[in-house]
Amino acid sequence: MSTPGSVVDLSVAGLYWRQIMAPSPEQKAYESACHDGLLFAIISRDKTDKGLLWHMSVSWDSNAKYSRCPNWDELKHAKYTLVPADVAMVLIFPRKSAEYVNVHETTLHLWESTEQGIDE
Repeated sequence: MSTPGSVVDLSVAGLYWRQIMAPSPEQKAYESACHDGLLFAIISRDKTDKGLLWHMSVSWDSNAKYSRCPNWDELKHAKYTLVPADVAMVLIFPRKSAEYVNVHETTLHLWESTEQGIDE
């Protein structure tokens, strides 16, 4: 069975996520060499009013400075490799009118969905 998604980027075929030291004990951190640098992923279960929900952030580093976001297939590979298969996750774009704080402009975040029917 293939990974759900759209375009298939063959450069992700060689990605291997290696666990590294996480920023805090509540998190797990991983890195993977890619064709133009390193990808980093941090996984946590965050406390919310709906219980513990999965949260994943993925970023890229060229060993110089951050200059691009992970592409769709890299983000998809991290999700389907590092988070349990039965967890549906979403990428949220806030409303234009919302107060939005972007701590790091090239890090993408996925959050566990609490919506019914998202897997159907």
